[in-house]
Amino acid sequence: MAANGDYFEALRKVSKTFNSTLDKDALLDIIVDTTRDVLDLKATSIYLTDEERDEIQPLYQKGLSAEYMQTGLTGTKTILPVLKKNGYLYAQDVSTDEQLDKREAKVKEGIASLLIVPISVEDTIIGIMSMYTSSPRTYNQRDIEFATALAEQAGMALEIARLVTWLRRNNRLIQEFTTNINSSLQLRDVLTTLTHDIVDFLEIKGSSILLFDEDKQRLEFVAGYGLSTNYASRDRLVVEPSVAQTLEGHTVYIEDATKDDRVKYKESKKKEGIVSILSVPIMTQKGVIGALRLYCRRKRDFAEDQISLVQALASIGGMAIQNASLHSRVKQELKDLEEDIWSHRAWF
Repeated sequence: MAANGDYFEALRKVSKTFNSTLDKDALLDIIVDTTRDVLDLKATSIYLTDEERDEIQPLYQKGLSAEYMQTGLTGTKTILPVLKKNGYLYAQDVSTDEQLDKREAKVKEGIASLLIVPISVEDTIIGIMSMYTSSPRTYNQRDIEFATALAEQAGMALEIARLVTWLRRNNRLIQEFTTNINSSLQLRDVLTTLTHDIVDFLEIKGSSILLFDEDKQRLEFVAGYGLSTNYASRDRLVVEPSVAQTLEGHTVYIEDATKDDRVKYKESKKKEGIVSILSVPIMTQKGVIGALRLYCRRKRDFAEDQISLVQALASIGGMAIQNASLHSRVKQELKDLEEDIWSHRAWF
């Protein structure tokens, strides 16, 4: 096994690459190659994981066959509990270790021992790095710490890639929405486009825009996407506590709409398939006029940058409403002026 100096030099080499490029594939390539070389491995692979869906998605690997990548992977429900408890999963003999499933496929691939460490971002496991040997292997604590350090670097690479992609998509989404506002004064069309784009961008169930009618003291559903007609019709009538907080200018997050006391009519939300809700105020110069609400099929945490994006889009939506209102008022004033001019002409 490698000496301590080799570990240090390998980590320095990886860190140097991080300082020279933001390309995800280049970063993952150096991590995989370094792991294989230093630990003398048959193969190394990096996967993204989705615990709720029990999905494991191959992201980058060297040394494994296409057949194994399709048929030999152990499910997340088997791996993640062990990683959370121990910090790693080690199987000296993959043919008999009950921590693993699909053991026959592993033996067929020529795998003897397997070490798996988590890839985490902000204490959340988003993936795993798996290290395979062709002969039985025993790892010491330094080996595991080295592998874990490289997995942390992989987490950084994936987070950097996510942020770069996120910023590019953010800019494009905001630019497209702003262009829609400038090219159309049909308010309902603009707001419907906004709800549609948010649903697609954040991969959520649905979105709605509710405006508050001060005279009637109720909400009016003006635009939405991904919601049933029955739910949208009911939603417009209800000023529940979560919406009331939004109308006071607060962004409100509901983790589970079927249990939160701020949510009324829990059964209707359950029937609609709504679990998490994010409610953001829509503001104009006059203050809060409504809410932009996001609905998720399952429990979902929104990152700060995601909330900031939704708040920015809600602000732009407020500008669109204000512009449309101003346009409508100007049209009415011009009409009144025209009628006034014709009435004066009638005097002559």
